[in-house]
Amino acid sequence: MASFYSDYFPKDLLSSLSAEVLYIILSYLPAKSLLNVSECNRRLRDLCQNCNSLWKHLCKIDFDADLTVKGSFPSFYILYQLLYKSRIILEDTDYSTFSGYLPDWLYYWSALSTKPPLPGFRNLPAGRTKKTWGLTEEDLTNYQLQSSKSREIVRLERYYSWTDGLEAALCKHQSRQRFHEVALKRCMRSQKQIHKTFPKASRNQRKRAFNKFQNEHRSLKNILSKQKEGSGEFLSYQSPHKIGQDYIEGSYLHKSGIKQLESYIEFAKQLEQGLDIAELTKDIPECVLLVYEKLSPTAHQRFIQAEEFLDVAKEYLERVKRVWRWQNENGTEVRKTFRDCPVVKAHPSYSAYIQTGNESHFKTLKLNFEGLEKLKTWLDENQWIIKLLDSNFISILRGAPLQKSNNEVTAQAIQALRKMVKLFLKTGRRVDFDRILKRLAESARRFLHIHLEYVESLERTLSRD
Repeated sequence: MASFYSDYFPKDLLSSLSAEVLYIILSYLPAKSLLNVSECNRRLRDLCQNCNSLWKHLCKIDFDADLTVKGSFPSFYILYQLLYKSRIILEDTDYSTFSGYLPDWLYYWSALSTKPPLPGFRNLPAGRTKKTWGLTEEDLTNYQLQSSKSREIVRLERYYSWTDGLEAALCKHQSRQRFHEVALKRCMRSQKQIHKTFPKASRNQRKRAFNKFQNEHRSLKNILSKQKEGSGEFLSYQSPHKIGQDYIEGSYLHKSGIKQLESYIEFAKQLEQGLDIAELTKDIPECVLLVYEKLSPTAHQRFIQAEEFLDVAKEYLERVKRVWRWQNENGTEVRKTFRDCPVVKAHPSYSAYIQTGNESHFKTLKLNFEGLEKLKTWLDENQWIIKLLDSNFISILRGAPLQKSNNEVTAQAIQALRKMVKLFLKTGRRVDFDRILKRLAESARRFLHIHLEYVESLERTLSRD
């Protein structure tokens, strides 16, 4: 079967088709799909970007711009791009014609549409109508006179409808083609403003979309946003996690957009539902973030299904479970006493092991906490020594923070003990543990010797008396 297929069908069937057939196929695609297809190879890129009829049709479908000519623009593909950017900029501004202000060049691009691009554009003041379509008072009067012959006067007292402005412009230029030629000349002069303003407007649009997405998924706010104290339940005021930041900045997910975010959330839900250890629910946000960091370059190129996220998450989750089993190997009470979750997860070797799976990191983690457990157990069994040692010695043995010491000799002894403890927590060797005990014995002997001198001095004082 495979040989039959290779004999009669080329590997790249789409590229083997003639240009005419490809044009017919591409004519059924929306703009976003056309751009994705254009990245397959050079031939498809040239076909997608240089076919004026495709982009002329899309200008009409997507922006109600039924253009007859492209004017001085290189192609209808470039015109489509600028129309798209102008619409994004328009949606990002205060588009109310009664309270907000829009630059003239934004109205010029809007005038290419046969319908108002936004609700606030349905009726425009007379002055704005003149500027938008390049009309004069005489042009409006001529249009009113021609309109009155066939129907009632449509002119409003102070405002004109969008259709009136367009019809008046067509009446002035006497043809749609001539009107488009003049309108595109005005648009040509504003390309720099479009390119300059678009990045910020596009970012604001994605930010609004992400805030809305957050509010629709409040139950997963730990995955979508970083928590801030005092921000309450309003996720839109919280900083997004990396996936949200990448979406807002346009670094990743620009092709799949919100659809990719939805897939990511579905993956997080499935991961939580399939978790067989309830206590590990708090580890889900860290796991899903690690998965995203690994797959984010792929998300830049294509859409990723929730199942693909899950396959990558398995290795991270298995490492989390392995640490959990080690924490509980001696029972729940021992875990709470010596291997408490917040303390274990705060250790750098924990994050390093979860991310890389390197056995050396897991070994370092085990040696550290098993060593501390051994030191604390020995200390609990030898409570008498606590009375003979400086409190900082005890803090080092229990892994607690140190206090400042004014005694220089004591400070040197503390630093020496600290180095010994660090070495033991790295190696776990019996010889290093014995060195710690030897150091403790020396410190205890010094304490006893000093206080013995105090006792003898007291006895001598009593004998003299």
